[in-house]
Amino acid sequence: MTRKRKTPRSATTSPRTSPLAQRSDPARADARKVRIDLVLIGLCVVALAVRLIDVNKPFLDLQAWRQADTAAVARNYYEEGLSFFYPRVDWRGDTPGYVEMEFPLYQFLVACLYRLVGAPREWIGHAVSAIFSVATIPLLYALARKLYGVWA
Repeated sequence: MTRKRKTPRSATTSPRTSPLAQRSDPARADARKVRIDLVLIGLCVVALAVRLIDVNKPFLDLQAWRQADTAAVARNYYEEGLSFFYPRVDWRGDTPGYVEMEFPLYQFLVACLYRLVGAPREWIGHAVSAIFSVATIPLLYALARKLYGVWA
């Protein structure tokens, strides 16, 4: 029984056309990573620019009531003290206005920014939402890359 001698891969294909060589070349991998990083940065800049269009406009969409309640809680933090575990609403009647709600991290952060600016401004809440929204782009890409590998 004679064994057939296999020709080395490098003798049959050039390193330029070899898919294995393309994947294992560190210079190409670094260049690809830089391109992906630049594309992600560009995408984030464009996404933030689009989200900040009309950032000064009042709440006018279908969920305006929800946005107004969220802004009211942030304003009440600003005006009535930053007691994190006691968010207050405007429709309180004769009560202190404490309300059970989702974890009020967003409202608290906006109220802290109100303190930095010196007064409640609607654009601050819009900007915080836009920044967090855009921050999910690289996080989603990193998750997809981890789950699906190079081709994500």
